[in-house]
Amino acid sequence: MSGAAGTRYFRLPSGDVCSRAWTSGGPFEVSALVPAGAVEITAGQYQVEVAAYRRRHEDRQARDRERAVRQTREDYLVLCALGVPDAAARRMSGFTGEVGEADGD
Repeated sequence: MSGAAGTRYFRLPSGDVCSRAWTSGGPFEVSALVPAGAVEITAGQYQVEVAAYRRRHEDRQARDRERAVRQTREDYLVLCALGVPDAAARRMSGFTGEVGEADGD
């Protein structure tokens, strides 16, 4: 297959960004790659947006992990307060840390 190829970048009406790879000479017109209501942006703008999205995603994952650790610790402490033996409380709660660990208080 011969012809030109490339990638175009777009900002969608929702504010999200997307990319579309294309090759001329194929069954579709290049103009068919443009999502409805999208505005074309540069590769640099696209890369900045994707990097920002990745940072937000990683931050959200870190917060979720911290929340999960705090919750397992709280569950463990409640079970212990109810008289459940340590090993069973750890199994039931999923808590694997040290009892005296600070949890961000």
